[in-house]
Amino acid sequence: MSELPVGEVICGDAVPLMIWFHGTDAGSAASILAEGFRPGTYFSTHLESALAFGGNHVFHVALRWQRDRWQRTCLETVLPSSIVLYEIFAPRQVLFYDGDLAKCILDENLAMGPEWYDAAH
Repeated sequence: MSELPVGEVICGDAVPLMIWFHGTDAGSAASILAEGFRPGTYFSTHLESALAFGGNHVFHVALRWQRDRWQRTCLETVLPSSIVLYEIFAPRQVLFYDGDLAKCILDENLAMGPEWYDAAH
């Protein structure tokens, strides 16, 4: 039987296992496969966020966290046995970017307060 993600309860937990994404680079991916995710690692509910903020090496990770925020950080090591899928996306190629609109979106989300974004869960 494989090890469960840190802090998880086997069956009957009120919070179901869900997929969270973590993007990174090739060097960090090798370390994650061997040792897991270190405390403070960010995870996102959105694949596109993992790609944009982390890198094109993306892990799909099974975690039993509330999906009340678009991102969270782990407080303890998350074991490699929590990895459902590891994939590499083609190098990123930005064809258009509106920095003003992106800043507006960020500002509006931050204004919603820490209950909206992850304040070091």
